[in-house]
Amino acid sequence: MKTQKSENVALESIDFPPQVRRKIDEAALAGLEASIRAIGVQQPVLLRLMESGRYVPLDGERRCRVSLLVGLATIPACVITDPLEAAEIVERQLAINMAREALHPLDVARGIDALLKEPQRTAAQVAAALGMSPATVSRQHALLTLAPEILEMIERAEIPVSVGYELTCVKDPQERLRLAQLAASGATTRDGISQERKRQDKPAGSPGRNGPIKFTAQLGAGRTIAIRGPGLDAERAIQWLEELIARLRKVRSQNLALPTFAKMLKDQSQPASAKPSSQGTAGC
Repeated sequence: MKTQKSENVALESIDFPPQVRRKIDEAALAGLEASIRAIGVQQPVLLRLMESGRYVPLDGERRCRVSLLVGLATIPACVITDPLEAAEIVERQLAINMAREALHPLDVARGIDALLKEPQRTAAQVAAALGMSPATVSRQHALLTLAPEILEMIERAEIPVSVGYELTCVKDPQERLRLAQLAASGATTRDGISQERKRQDKPAGSPGRNGPIKFTAQLGAGRTIAIRGPGLDAERAIQWLEELIARLRKVRSQNLALPTFAKMLKDQSQPASAKPSSQGTAGC
């Protein structure tokens, strides 16, 4: 357990090195500014005390910056006085931001990349520290294999991150870029890319080239889970189930009946002009 102390820290003694989060919601910043002008900073920030005697934010950089903007001299803070390794700083920033609000997937991917570059740190250890599965860590990290042009499309929201995940499964870099450009123009979707990729990957005439594969798991006590989709294997099964669990968690407070939820997923998975399809969610 790192040693912490509570104090009011002079804002002029805080430095702002690059953080895990790169994309900042301007509307949220405006709301934060209005709040701090009205009632001040109500929740202490988390700072690390450096050997130089200056401070670095681990949690609350936006509160620090806005406090400076509105002219405050100090900010309430919990200060970690013990030394922290660079990987510990990234790990804390990732965990804190992911717990509070959704980080952009590329910010998560870059944070994971920084942790994986630490000597003797495995994907399983990173996953445990962040509360993620190893498969999710691998999936997020794979986004960084995309070309800079594609990453910029994702950053600018020209293509959804779901398309980015699917593009990581396309082997040829030129084909990746071509498909990304088609998606950005609205000429294809994630499902379209998935179908195209599987047609290219599967040898002509091979069994089940175009057909979905079904997997049924008997869990006992009358419980059964069935998954059906193209190119189904263990890795895809994990990814599809994780996506389903995440979506169920988002809507469980709405007390939706499962048939209603299933219809909602079906409607969301297809463009407005597409016919209903039984294809599984994307995975590679």
